[in-house]
Amino acid sequence: QEAQASGDLVEVPVQEAFRNITSKALLMIRHFASSFPEVPFFIRVDDDVYFRPQPLLNQLRRRPPLRYLWGYMDYASPVSRNESSRYYNSEEDYPNTTVFPAYARGPLSVLSMDVLRRIHARPDPVQRAFPDDP
Repeated sequence: QEAQASGDLVEVPVQEAFRNITSKALLMIRHFASSFPEVPFFIRVDDDVYFRPQPLLNQLRRRPPLRYLWGYMDYASPVSRNESSRYYNSEEDYPNTTVFPAYARGPLSVLSMDVLRRIHARPDPVQRAFPDDP
């Protein structure tokens, strides 16, 4: 009902499940990159966060919108091979490494549009990994 009334919600064709977070994020990125190409930054905020946008927007106005990724950066998160963990990644899911590459995790992240377009332009942008809440 809200989507019809306000026209500002986008539903992605992914079943709601923790292990589908990465797929949902990629579909969100693709939608945003193709629907709002003139916007300099993409801001992702979890729905359970009290977010004051003005301080962040003030900071972003002072930054060039190029090669920008901001958030709680994780530089050495181990790949869980423990089958009882919700973060389990089999060798098939995420092969040949014991550590994820650096990524912004947690409740808020910002990407400049050039970074978003690079992700969007790839046919299969990333491996479907299951780290902690990305």
